[in-house]
Amino acid sequence: MTTKTTAPVCHNDHMAEVMERFDAWWRHQPQDRPVLELPVRSTRPRPPCAPGQSCREWWMDAEARVAEMLVELRHRPYVAETLPIYRPGIGPDLSATPLGVEIEFSDTTSWSLHTVEDIDDWIPYQSREPDFTNPYWSAVRKMTELGLREGAGEILTGLPDLHGTYDMLVSLRGPENVCMDLIDDPDLVQGTAMHFARIYRESLQRAWEPFEAAGQPATTWIHFANDRLAFVTSCDFLCLISVDMALQHVAPTLDLENEPAERNIFHLDGPGALRHLDWLLEREDLDAIQWVYGAGNGPARRWLDVYRKTLDAGKSVQVLAEDPDDALAVVRALGSQGVWISLKSEFDSREEAEAFVRVVESSLR
Repeated sequence: MTTKTTAPVCHNDHMAEVMERFDAWWRHQPQDRPVLELPVRSTRPRPPCAPGQSCREWWMDAEARVAEMLVELRHRPYVAETLPIYRPGIGPDLSATPLGVEIEFSDTTSWSLHTVEDIDDWIPYQSREPDFTNPYWSAVRKMTELGLREGAGEILTGLPDLHGTYDMLVSLRGPENVCMDLIDDPDLVQGTAMHFARIYRESLQRAWEPFEAAGQPATTWIHFANDRLAFVTSCDFLCLISVDMALQHVAPTLDLENEPAERNIFHLDGPGALRHLDWLLEREDLDAIQWVYGAGNGPARRWLDVYRKTLDAGKSVQVLAEDPDDALAVVRALGSQGVWISLKSEFDSREEAEAFVRVVESSLR
């Protein structure tokens, strides 16, 4: 499919070091420096859509997408714990496609078409069996298998992005309607949600099968590494409901969602979700928190109290730093134990990224 570089992108010795440092991060152990994800600009960016294809055709074209992405990844240097990761997928609504959801596409994103028009329409979904032969799931499975084969030994393939249970309901019905349904008939919605949680759990187990067969570590759209199944659990719907409602309805679905993975990081998205941090930190099945403060709410150093609360609870954190100065401010404030710094900006060269690693190390001496 693609012409490989003469040297592997990810050497075995480097991968072993990365796995060791991530293992300490997952377990919230002291380290000499934080985990550092420092992207360096690619010399061959990937085009948004292939010429002559519609957006839908491009998103669903497993061969073309894998080939283009692997070429781009092979044109990037990788410094510290930055990993070459190909992420197959068609967007997070993939998790609802076994329930019949249809997906629309643009150049850069995708979204679901809401098909549940009335609250009573949830009733047949409480016993609906998932269809994992649907075209979306089949395309992502093909991308996964191609990525694992074509990138073997130099590039990691990631598990697909899967929205959690209540976001699956939103895929079918829309966020405002799900909110109203929880008020009008909470038992009906929760019964549907628990069925969806079991389907989500099966989806994650199915998604992991080719990785386990290939013997590849787990990674996702959050670029960690773990030798057994680890995953990103989330519920963007939390922004719309109270803590009491979340404990009653969302928490039981997380019990099922988190069960298959050895390790879980929770994607907490937006300031409106912060009211849920305390009860999430009490969950034993969560090892870490990714706090996404959102556009216009940065930089990361503005949210040191959130990171400190998370670390004090014994959970690790992924910090999305705006730039090197922001990252350095966070490191100086928090130290290294349980801290993973992911830089949102890119360095222009390997040398610049390596120099920043030395700056971080010297700041902790």
